[in-house]
Amino acid sequence: MSAGLIDRVRAVEVAERHPTLAYLPMNAPQAADQIVNGIFSLEDNRFRWMSRSAVVALKSPPAALPLRATFTIPPQARARRVTLLLDGRQVASQTYQAPGTYTWNPRPCARPAPRPWWRSPLTRRLRPARQP
Repeated sequence: MSAGLIDRVRAVEVAERHPTLAYLPMNAPQAADQIVNGIFSLEDNRFRWMSRSAVVALKSPPAALPLRATFTIPPQARARRVTLLLDGRQVASQTYQAPGTYTWNPRPCARPAPRPWWRSPLTRRLRPARQP
């Protein structure tokens, strides 16, 4: 039996989101409400930095449309592989050789009906205490 730290658990509160835009410009007034995580504050009223991954909530269009993403890879960025997922399904992925601004217009994506989602990150696996 140990009196020391055994497990670490992190709780995350998930709030329901009601996106209003199907296309989300980073300077849109609604952007903050539709950014779930991984995207930082607006700078120069035109762009936002993102972390290694980011999640945004988009309003489902009435019919399948191309999922368009415009992004910039700055000169100081080491990451050059960009992958786009829709509801956990990869719809585009590409490696870029140079910095610059790029736009993706992959094939139309039919989005399934809205469904609940959750995220439960743990910093360590929970393990039962040893029995004497």
